[in-house]
Amino acid sequence: MAGLNLSLNGGQTHFLYSRATTMDGLAFESLLIESKKNLPTGEFDLSRKPLSEVSKRIAQAINQSQNIAIYCDYDVDGIATGTMMKEFIDDVAKKIKKRPQVDINISTRYSSGYGMSADKVEELDKSHDLIIGIDHGANAEFLESYTNNNKMVIFDHHPSRNVYDFIINPATDGITGISSGMVVKKFIDYFIDRTKLEINPEKYSDLETLTIISDMAKLNDYSRRRLEVGLREINKKDRFAFQTMKGKIQHKDLSFDVISKVNAVGRMEDKIDFVSKWLQQKVDYPSWKKTTDRINNINTEKKRLINKYFNIFVEQSEAEKDSGNNLRLYVADDIPIGLNGLIAQKLFQYTNKETVVMSLHQGLYRGSGRGYNIDATLSNIKDALKRRDKDKMFFGGHSAAVGVKIKPELLDAFSFHCKNAVSQEHEEIEMICSASVTELIKLSKIYKDFTDGIPLDKKFWLSLEDYSFVDIKRHKSNYASVQLTDGESDSFFFLSLDMIKEEHLRNGLPLRIAVDELYKDDYTFKFSVEAPLVSKFEDKNKSIMHEEEVSLIRNV
Repeated sequence: MAGLNLSLNGGQTHFLYSRATTMDGLAFESLLIESKKNLPTGEFDLSRKPLSEVSKRIAQAINQSQNIAIYCDYDVDGIATGTMMKEFIDDVAKKIKKRPQVDINISTRYSSGYGMSADKVEELDKSHDLIIGIDHGANAEFLESYTNNNKMVIFDHHPSRNVYDFIINPATDGITGISSGMVVKKFIDYFIDRTKLEINPEKYSDLETLTIISDMAKLNDYSRRRLEVGLREINKKDRFAFQTMKGKIQHKDLSFDVISKVNAVGRMEDKIDFVSKWLQQKVDYPSWKKTTDRINNINTEKKRLINKYFNIFVEQSEAEKDSGNNLRLYVADDIPIGLNGLIAQKLFQYTNKETVVMSLHQGLYRGSGRGYNIDATLSNIKDALKRRDKDKMFFGGHSAAVGVKIKPELLDAFSFHCKNAVSQEHEEIEMICSASVTELIKLSKIYKDFTDGIPLDKKFWLSLEDYSFVDIKRHKSNYASVQLTDGESDSFFFLSLDMIKEEHLRNGLPLRIAVDELYKDDYTFKFSVEAPLVSKFEDKNKSIMHEEEVSLIRNV
């Protein structure tokens, strides 16, 4: 099958078999070396004038022991970055023996909606000398009124049309694929360097790491180096949140533990400031164990609701699978709006089609979109609306994720345009080889040793074809541990039975697996199976099509 170029599902997904059907260890190592060598540097600078102006203003607030409000977004990037900023200001104040009052205010999707709330800013303005906005975006029109009053500074990484001296946002210089945590960490480095304060700037890198992973920043040379530093800091386990995690903490562990928990609180609760205090804790007090139990319960309920609506929408998706539209819209009035994005992401992975999930809240349909270039797709939809309807639709975000809201009277028209939308760009999945369980383990161990647990930006997919089903153990929320063998080696896969059906595994049908998913040295692959490769093919009774069969559908 070498040299095969395969296009299926109306061009929606491409599986490229550009290399041999099997791959030995030396060839794979050479491929990894080549990929790492070709990583973009990812290094970025902050604009000097805003950097200088914001530094002076924050220094003034500390020196004068002013009241400071840190106003951050509800997601992990916002909460962790807001926590980082508070800890840094507290550390500076302690060094110079000042006592500013620093409060963290976390917005919620339930009271504030998407972006910076003018009402909340007005409220904070009355009781604080300085507002530090973090990860809210910087496009709000009311920000113009703060250009000369010295009462606000903003740190952000989203595309923005506002360019003011009190806004530090590399996106205005074309820098993408970063997090607000990376921006604030750069600011901290600059501040410490200019003031010559004896503060270790890397003490905040553990929180920066949470933002890089949670916001899916591009894994280039710079961000991978930042992750290496952050993981070393995390494994000191100074924070109570990390003390609850067993063994050496790796990149993937954080996604399924601390990040998932903080994400759950931010998306499920209306009063969430306590989660920042939980992140700050360095001592194992009994009261914080109770808080951890509370957070764990919220996280469990989050997973239950995501699975509930995912299964409802999968049935709808199956009914529409031959419709040909590339953008899928799913609407349920009672979804907690904080979960729309997580459900959309899961559906996008499952259907391989750009997805918008919406629910009714405070008189508007609010939701989230996920896709390959979802912001461009929604921009085209807005362009297609009648002139009188354009001010009834609002959205913002970036290529992979957007927030969107529409007025109820526009829902039918919006749905119509979604059904006729054409996505801007589609994923290409390069399959490096087909493999047995033994070969999967070998390649995955090579990858793990080479990357030291921090994945490269590029995924290396293979088709697992040589395996037999051994056993399955079901867990909560429809997850399961599955044991597979090829007669020589056994491996275990922790996966969602919403994404892969047990019948698929028992029949030994091909699985699409990334070789970076080896979780522990006992050959466990955690959430490794992204989607069944066979679902992309018309004949579900065969494993993978032979080259002569593929030639018949190559141009579909």
